[in-house]
Amino acid sequence: MSKVFGVSLENQKLNSENVPVIIVKLISRLKELDAQNIEGIFRIPGNHMQIELLKKEIDEDENYDFSIYNDVYVIASLLKQFFRELPESILTDSLFEEWNKAG
Repeated sequence: MSKVFGVSLENQKLNSENVPVIIVKLISRLKELDAQNIEGIFRIPGNHMQIELLKKEIDEDENYDFSIYNDVYVIASLLKQFFRELPESILTDSLFEEWNKAG
């Protein structure tokens, strides 16, 4: 068992394109649920208890089957929480100048 939430990107299980598997699974589930056609999926929060339960289950079993969850708001909230709980920012300080140039 390896924890997923609160773990640095360097220590995540990655797919062949070096993307954390959890991100791929959550986005794939959102696509399966046709979430791109649902308004406010990243603005409207999912049920807190369901999010915490799913988070715990994922941390206990990295091969968790997402197909049993059909609430796009829970899945989207979980994706946001994954990024929020990363120990370091994705937009790192060492690349601050590069981010400013890009923006």
